Amino acid sequence: MQIKHVVALTLVCVLTSCALNHQFLRPEKVPANKEQAFLKNGRGDTIMVMHFGVNHQPTFTTKTGTPVAQDYTIESAVLDNKDKTHKINGWFLKPTKAQPDITLLLLHGNGGNILTEYLGAAEFAKRGMQVFVIDYSGYGFSEGKATWKNVWNDAGVALQYLHSRKDVQGTSLAIYGQSYGGYTAIPLAQKYESLIDGVITEGAPTSRKDIGAHLTKLGIIAKALIKEKHSALKAIAKYHKPVLIIQSDEDEIVPFRMGQQLYARAHEPKTFYRIHGPHLAGLSNSPDSIAYYVRKTVKP
Repeated sequence: MQIKHVVALTLVCVLTSCALNHQFLRPEKVPANKEQAFLKNGRGDTIMVMHFGVNHQPTFTTKTGTPVAQDYTIESAVLDNKDKTHKINGWFLKPTKAQPDITLLLLHGNGGNILTEYLGAAEFAKRGMQVFVIDYSGYGFSEGKATWKNVWNDAGVALQYLHSRKDVQGTSLAIYGQSYGGYTAIPLAQKYESLIDGVITEGAPTSRKDIGAHLTKLGIIAKALIKEKHSALKAIAKYHKPVLIIQSDEDEIVPFRMGQQLYARAHEPKTFYRIHGPHLAGLSNSPDSIAYYVRKTVKP
């Protein structure tokens, strides 16, 4: 092979590798000075307005400024990232009509931000659980850059923060990860097993290599080029506390078989909950049943 062909092939491999290792994070940033955001219902009608104060603390009103009654409160928390180089933002939701006995760390997927993802947390808060949802570095109101390393470190910071809160002590603490957040949740649960009482995933891939090969259709080439330090499939075999795997048989992003593979590798006690609908539609389509299985898993 001529030298120029070798150089060209090497360049293609490098560029492809960079693309594969960065394309799966899709942060949606919120300007730090944003003062309000509008929520819309399924028909596209505005139903309320969120106003942001100090530390991105939200308050809810109607379009005319009337306060909106909620079944939960939201406390905005701003934390130092692991290296104390920037701040990350999270919202702690606490039910107002029940004394929570379960606390969840909600790790959202590779897209979106706290303004949309907190709605999933709200489904648990409405059902008597308290939930902390964070934006990874470079997402939402969080500072810094969106990288795989930062996602991992930010999740660890959030879990340790929860463990230190007095209103979390005395409750059962578990991690609920959606999609890439689920992929992150399992190795995190394995690392901090002594701090938690269970891990739940919804639509989680088995590994970055596996999901990269599936989505790009590049197969073994993608697996060879994608870097991976933490594999959910490997980590779940080393984790020994309760596990709940939620997977849709109609998931168009993460194949149903990946949920089955995670479940097969998990130790007892474990539960597999098969749902229907598109990727990550579980909390919007079946909040009562998911809350039931979460409670059954964390507090059997």
